[in-house]
Amino acid sequence: MSDDAKPANHNAFVCNFRCGYRASYETRSIREQSPCGLLYGVLDQQTGNQMRDDPSVDSAVIDAIKHYLNQTGQLLDVVLRRPDAKELLAVRLAPDTFDTGFHFAVAIQFAARALCLPLGRPVPEIVEPYNEDSLRSLYKEVTQGIESVTSLDWNEKLLHIAGEAQLDQVTADYVVRFAYPNMLFHFTQAYAGLRHAGLHIGKADFDGFHRY
Repeated sequence: MSDDAKPANHNAFVCNFRCGYRASYETRSIREQSPCGLLYGVLDQQTGNQMRDDPSVDSAVIDAIKHYLNQTGQLLDVVLRRPDAKELLAVRLAPDTFDTGFHFAVAIQFAARALCLPLGRPVPEIVEPYNEDSLRSLYKEVTQGIESVTSLDWNEKLLHIAGEAQLDQVTADYVVRFAYPNMLFHFTQAYAGLRHAGLHIGKADFDGFHRY
């Protein structure tokens, strides 16, 4: 961005941002000494450093997963309403990657893997080969499956598989560093596939907050 394209208050914004970061560093350092320090960091990011009515780690992380599952479902619905839905779902960003439809399926399933697996609840399987109806069904099943989840035992040990890796994590580490990022990764891949195909969507369709 050239200087003449920057907003008039750009320098003041950068200064305030840096000062705010320094001011909050000591507090965050103290938080990071606690067993849930990583989750406190997520709480700060998800709420924009502003305390909510219920400033709990549970609500910050769990609500974020539910929110992005909803965003995934909304974008999938946009695709499924189009006459060229089958072609859009078949788009691949590279020959050796999943197609857009399967990325949608994996993103949706990861919401269940994030919140159901720590509770010992079954995680819905992805139907292969998938179709439009099975994607709708998977989204509905996962949404209903995590609707009642309001808390997790963040210190519970969890054994799971990531590709060919066998991992042993506590729930806090599993959710924040594995399941939730993987959900966002596959949602991002689906979004990128649709943009690559020329679908007119933007950041507002991804995060549900931006407006242009």
